[in-house]
Amino acid sequence: MSTLYDRLEVQKGATTEDIKKAYMKMARKHHPDKGGDAELFKGVQEAYEVLTDDRRRQVYDATGSIDGNQQQQRQQQGGFPDIFASMFGGVNISTANEHRRQKGPDSQANVGLSLDNFYNGFEMNINFKQGRKCPGCKDTSTPCMDCSGRGMRTVMQQMGPMVFQSQAACDACRGSGSRNTTTSCKTCNEKRYVEMEKRVTVNVTPGMREGENIVFAGECSESPEYETPGDVVVTLRLAPSRYEWRGDHLYLTHTISFAESILGFVVTLDDHPSRKQQVLRWSGGMLIHGAVLSMDGKGMPTKSGGGFGDLKIKLNVVEPPRVPWTPEQRALLESVLN
Repeated sequence: MSTLYDRLEVQKGATTEDIKKAYMKMARKHHPDKGGDAELFKGVQEAYEVLTDDRRRQVYDATGSIDGNQQQQRQQQGGFPDIFASMFGGVNISTANEHRRQKGPDSQANVGLSLDNFYNGFEMNINFKQGRKCPGCKDTSTPCMDCSGRGMRTVMQQMGPMVFQSQAACDACRGSGSRNTTTSCKTCNEKRYVEMEKRVTVNVTPGMREGENIVFAGECSESPEYETPGDVVVTLRLAPSRYEWRGDHLYLTHTISFAESILGFVVTLDDHPSRKQQVLRWSGGMLIHGAVLSMDGKGMPTKSGGGFGDLKIKLNVVEPPRVPWTPEQRALLESVLN
């Protein structure tokens, strides 16, 4: 079995300086970016880390085992693979543009609508101020001189006798590769952004529900902090109504007298969301308090379209006055009730 010294091709009594020189030689030879074997290179790294640490080297020479604490710490912190990736040309730029996120935050707006707006459909315009890049500054952007328009800069980092070269986002242009010149712009007074009037049309179609969102993509203000502006999100809200709306159905409570619960009654609805008068006739027969009558097809438009729910009318029967019956009244009532 090969030892850590064998991996670096040095003797057991080699000095720290000899080990560092051997490591640089083996690293250039076996690094994966140079066509070397990844597992072999990993072993070279491990040998270098142990043998250049006096404490860990003493433990290894005495026991033949490797202290795992430093190895675990190296793996958690990224360690040498990232350094050599930069050294040999492999660039990790996943965080190069984190300063400028892709999409800006959305803007939320609530629109209160009546029940008949949801029933029949509704269209309304919303006006607001919208920030956009100044049209007069279109040609004022030039390539960044600090990074030659690449958006990246070279960083030199020294670790002991070794100097590593890596890539990072350019500070001057925030990784964009371009910078605004100082040319005066009368349109925006060099603010680079102007405020303009914007109008969007909210189109509510029958079958839409309270709480639904209508999204206007990219209609928020532009900002140098984001690649694209956020969305304007309009949420549909229901204004107070005496009708209760659940699913496709409408619910209503109606109060009648005790006599009407027996003899019959007529309910006329002039405020139905269809904007048409609706009439319910009950021709008679005993109805108890809390009974529910249904007007089929008089509810809300279905979400799938082409149909309507029902209107459920719950009856609140007023208790009659409590007076004793006369013999004549009792006889008459008994004849009716059989």
